[in-house]
Amino acid sequence: LESFDDVLDQARRVTITSARVRWQDMERYSSRQKTLMYQGGIVGSVRYEGDITPFLPILRLGEFINVGASTTVGLGRYSLHHG
Repeated sequence: LESFDDVLDQARRVTITSARVRWQDMERYSSRQKTLMYQGGIVGSVRYEGDITPFLPILRLGEFINVGASTTVGLGRYSLHHG
């Protein structure tokens, strides 16, 4: 297992080359609470440059299970594209 400092050092070598993101507010009806629920999140795309190989297992897992709050209602989804 690598040390946390080693992982941080690898992460620092990955840079963002472009980011096209925006905040999007969303609303949904909660039948349990019988009210509208408001949530927001970031949508868009980010391009990285550098060796992300050490991070691919956890990134692929997040792509499969989604991340963050409200994943049960379909939020937290992302996909990786290589190229």
